[in-house]
Amino acid sequence: STSTSSSATRADTKTTTPTTTTTTTTTATTTKNTSVKAVETVKTTKPIAKRFYEVLALLMQELTSHNTATREVAKTLIFLISELSTHPVQKLCEAFHSSLQNMLQIKRIRHVPREYQTGFFDAVTFLIDQAILPITSDILSLISFAHMICKKFIENPVDHLRGNNPRHSMQLQLSCVNLLKVALRKIEYKDPKDLLNNIIKIFFKYLDSSSEKMVKLAMGGLSQFISKNRLPKDLLQESL
Repeated sequence: STSTSSSATRADTKTTTPTTTTTTTTTATTTKNTSVKAVETVKTTKPIAKRFYEVLALLMQELTSHNTATREVAKTLIFLISELSTHPVQKLCEAFHSSLQNMLQIKRIRHVPREYQTGFFDAVTFLIDQAILPITSDILSLISFAHMICKKFIENPVDHLRGNNPRHSMQLQLSCVNLLKVALRKIEYKDPKDLLNNIIKIFFKYLDSSSEKMVKLAMGGLSQFISKNRLPKDLLQESL
């Protein structure tokens, strides 16, 4: 009986030894695989970031596209890259400030066809709304230009539409009014006060527009301004 028990014990010992070796080998393999993955992650982090910036560079150019769908897709992808990289949009786009400012020079925008102007104004609206670009004197010039376009449409609608595609003209007006709305929210009612007063007057005039979209933009612009600022009586009387 004792002999049988000893034999069983030796058998158990022999059986458990390979199991321990297998466990150790598995642990070592797992550790090795984890280390390899960690190294691979470190190696690929930089190239991935570089690819993000390469894609962003292309998307920045598409923000001024004359095609509305292209511009919207570009904005969506910029937000997606921001989410994937865990960096805010403003931080991601810092490297493109110089190229964006060059791209949005008023001299260039004045001489492009109407359908292309729409893309430029829409790009400016997005960039200042997301605080990607600060409101500089150049940006203020673009906002003034947008106001001038709206004023011409209101004062001489027939002359301004002559020889132009009506759809392109409406899109241009919408993009200009949308820029003015964002500008009214972003610029403090101190300086330049004249520009902001002119924007408010334009919004009042667009309240009786035949375009429902235009009326909504104008009402939205006035509402957001009045919620934060007191509308001067003389400006209100003049606008009405």
